[in-house]
Parts: sequence; structure tokens; C-alpha cells
Amino acid sequence: MSKLSLGMLSAFWPEGVFRYANIPLQTVTDACVRRPASMWREKEALVTPEASITYGQLLLSVDEGASALRGQLAPGAKVSWRLLSPRDEVVWLLAIIEAGLIACPHPEASVDAAVSAERWPGVTTFTPQELLGGPKAEPPSQRPDLRSPRLVMGGPSGEVSYSHRALVAMALSWAAFFQLGEDVEVALVEPPTHWLGLAALLASLMRGSRTYLLWGRPSLATPVDYLVASWEILDGEEMDSWRGMVRIGVLAGLEGPFSPWRRRWLSWRLRAPILTILGRNDLGPVLASHPEWHLPDAVGIPLCNVDTRPLDPAHGQPLAVGWDVIEAAELGVKSPMVPQGAQLTEESWARSHLLASIDPSGLFYLLKRA
Repeated sequence: MSKLSLGMLSAFWPEGVFRYANIPLQTVTDACVRRPASMWREKEALVTPEASITYGQLLLSVDEGASALRGQLAPGAKVSWRLLSPRDEVVWLLAIIEAGLIACPHPEASVDAAVSAERWPGVTTFTPQELLGGPKAEPPSQRPDLRSPRLVMGGPSGEVSYSHRALVAMALSWAAFFQLGEDVEVALVEPPTHWLGLAALLASLMRGSRTYLLWGRPSLATPVDYLVASWEILDGEEMDSWRGMVRIGVLAGLEGPFSPWRRRWLSWRLRAPILTILGRNDLGPVLASHPEWHLPDAVGIPLCNVDTRPLDPAHGQPLAVGWDVIEAAELGVKSPMVPQGAQLTEESWARSHLLASIDPSGLFYLLKRA
């Protein structure tokens, strides 16, 4: 069976993009904060309308927060935050992961809402003021466990968890596919409370890009190379301010079939290509449109380090034939980004319950179930 028939390779592949890349054996902090800070210490890492923080300042803030968390919470505790600014939300998310705890970025634990222990049992919530004045602890001397859960999200069938390895793989795959670098500017109108905002944030930090944190205020447009937003947010009237402000493309997050007509309309409205990205909390990023290779009807090609397999929609088992000889099948996914808790087949393909087809060039299309 050919690699194209399995959806492992597109007949066309963007120049300069690795199909597969080795995942460094590093923690999220080492890969996405400490290493970038060693190279771009004085460069702006995170920018909000009120202030900015450099890579060097980000590293100091993450280390300080992690020290406070270690000093006051038991290893492996589930932790969330409340009433944080976008900048602090990123800092404390990274600090929780660095401290050996389990981050729970609940969608309601945002800038303007608090999650109480009664509504979310088993999770410790905090504000920075509650921690920074208390005892601190240094990192343990032993090597960090790269495969234990460090971040929890809700999936279609329950809780899923990401390890250091999965999060670093997510950052690497996204950064490699969209060719991020220190000269790239990215705007996020999605918080890192689900796969889209999380992947875009970690990838931007890993490559030394400047990241604008604009969730909660998507109308505050600024010229950038990439704008990252879900399909639903792009439909909002407040996005009109981004017309003509995006140089390379709008990275539009999807979790299922979409309207090609709507995609064309959004591209006309924003004066920028709409580059669709298929993913989900229980899958991570899977398929995406590349700036050099996309069609309005197609969702895209596999991201770096992602393999696909046609599954029988009835029971999810892998089919004995490839994508090139069938009209449609359920999209099966295998990648280092798939979290623990995903629904897997006996051969470890993650089930998406999405119908897909492939064209001769290797582009994938999402189909609606009858």
C-alpha cells in the first residue's frame, strides 16, 4: 500500500517543510521558553494592548511562578487559575506545567470568569496574589517525566491529557508546517484553553515569534503575518477590523465539515487567505491548509508528524485499502500529538468520527454524514 494511499504524503509538499521531524526530549519550558530566551532574550514574546513581555522576562516569570507552585502544592495536583489577564494566563499555564502539576485550562477560567471548587471538583484554583507571597521550592534534582499528564482538557468522550512530549510535539509540528520564525508575528484571538490557541501559542514561542494576545478583544486589530481564530469567531462582526491586516493567512480552526462558500466569503471579507486547520482536544492538530497549497473545498494536508488511515465508519477498524481506492471513510489519526484518553483502535489509530476523502494530489475533504 503506497504512502499516498494511507494519506502519509501529499503528491505536492510545501518547499522547506519537513514531513517528519524528531521531537526533542525536552520539557515545555525548555523547548518553548528557556531555549528561545537564550537566543532572543530582549525580543518581545507576548504583546497585549496594555504591555509586552520579552522572552527573558517570560522565563523569569515562569520560573518564579513554578517555584511558588512547588512550594505550596503537591506534585501532580490539578490546578487552574481565575481572573487573570491574557499575559498572566500564559505565564501561569506554563508555570503550572513546569512545576510538575497538571494544568486545567477550563474554558470558563478566563479573563472575566472564575471557576469555583464546587463547580469543578478536584481542581485547585488560585490567583497570583495567593501564591507569590508564600513558600517557594526549587525544582527536583531528578530528570522530569516527559510522558506523565501535565495538561487536561475536555474531549467528546471525556477528559484527555497531554504530556510534555505531546505538547512539545504539538509546538514543533505547527511551527514547522507554518514555517514560523523570529521575524513572524502572530495574533491569537483564541485563549490557550483548547487545542487551537494552545498549539498556536506554544509554536510561536518555540520559534521566537512575536505573539499578540487578543482573546476577549478580537476587534483590536494589528498588522500580523498570521491571525489564529476559530471558524465561529471569524463569523463575528468584530472581526471586520482585521480586513487587510493579515499578511500571510488567517488560520481558521475547525472541528468538522465547513462551507467552502463561507470560506470564500470570509477570505473576501478579511482580504486574506483562509487557511483551515482541522483538530480537536482529543486529537490535537491534524490537517491544515498551507499558504502555498490550498483549495477552497479542501481542509488541507497532514501536518508535520501526522499520519492518517481510512477507518470503517461502522466500527472504526482500519480498512485493508487505501484512501486512493475508496470514496470516503472515517479519518483515523496517528501522531505524537494525540493525547492520552483519545479513542483508539486496536492498532492505535485515534478515531475522529469524521468522514473524509482524498483527491489525487493528496488534499483531504471533509464530508457530512448522511
